[in-house]
Amino acid sequence: MSEHRLFVALPLPDQTKKLIGEYQANLQTQIKWIPRDNLHITLAFIGETSFERISGINSVLKKVSDSFPIFSLTINNIRAVKGSSGMIWVTFEENQFYTSLAISLREKLNLNEKRKPLPHINLARLKKPTYREPLSEDPKFEAHTIHFTKIELWKSALTPTGAEYKVISSFPLKLNGDHSH
Repeated sequence: MSEHRLFVALPLPDQTKKLIGEYQANLQTQIKWIPRDNLHITLAFIGETSFERISGINSVLKKVSDSFPIFSLTINNIRAVKGSSGMIWVTFEENQFYTSLAISLREKLNLNEKRKPLPHINLARLKKPTYREPLSEDPKFEAHTIHFTKIELWKSALTPTGAEYKVISSFPLKLNGDHSH
């Protein structure tokens, strides 16, 4: 029985990926950038999962996506995050729809995650965790709003060159108006 490393994600539109790519291109080399096609916002990390469980996970995602509306998140910062290895994140204004969606997924997928959901895009890992590049004051990022119309189940495979991601399934959010905040 093979295991798959799974998570539920919000895919990013090409316009946002382009904006982030331009930002990445302007920073220095002590950073291991996340490839543009791998950029996403994690809603729920599932972890190592057998192939046989994927259809059950898809059923949960369908039920949840049918009950949550399309929503938006607005970027509020790009910042270095301390941890075992430093990272650079794009962070967002607090949003109750994101929080409710993430908590609902955690509960319905029986995930044991107690931390408050924090929407973010991991842009990079810092090769030297002590390294702190001044982060963007780029006005292109100010109040950049992203509209989310679907959730996706992604698979990640860890390779010597980094993680490789693949979308397994996609589920549209409910079309009953945009709930930006």
